[in-house]
Amino acid sequence: MRIFPALALLILLISACGGDSPPQVKPGTPVEVATSRTATVPLYLDALGRLAASDAVNITPQVSGQLLSAHFEQGSRVEKGQLLFRIDPRKYRANLQEATGRLEQAVAELTVRELELARNANLAKKDFVSKQQYDRFGAEVAEAEGSVLSAQGSLATAEINLAFTDVRAPIAGIAGLYQTDVGNIVTMGGS
Repeated sequence: MRIFPALALLILLISACGGDSPPQVKPGTPVEVATSRTATVPLYLDALGRLAASDAVNITPQVSGQLLSAHFEQGSRVEKGQLLFRIDPRKYRANLQEATGRLEQAVAELTVRELELARNANLAKKDFVSKQQYDRFGAEVAEAEGSVLSAQGSLATAEINLAFTDVRAPIAGIAGLYQTDVGNIVTMGGS
């Protein structure tokens, strides 16, 4: 009676294998076929990039003041040295005049000190002026020479600042957009 369980197991295995049904075949993927040929084709390159001028200059004011005028059209060609903007020069003209006056005063003072030293040189030789007093005259000449140099530096600075009220193109090229409209106050090193 052991045959019955073995027969039941055999029937169970046959039914699990699927019996008589044939295996299913999946349909294939359609493929296009083309004939190869030799030809010259253009080469395309897609890339990210940035367009920039070889020389680009940001114009920033070297002196502060009211922007009086613009002397170019935005996007137009400008030449090197061309006037672009004018900043109110009145304050800088006054500074130049003041520096010129200080220089003239310093030169006059130097002249007086040199004459005084020369006059006292003869007196010092004859011992009518002490060595200490004569040395003081020499020191006053040196001090006056220093005042002249200082006044010359102030004059040069005032001339430079006045020249900076005319903003000129440092290079030739295409002008961009200006960031500040006429009538606004611009600040040195800013916009």
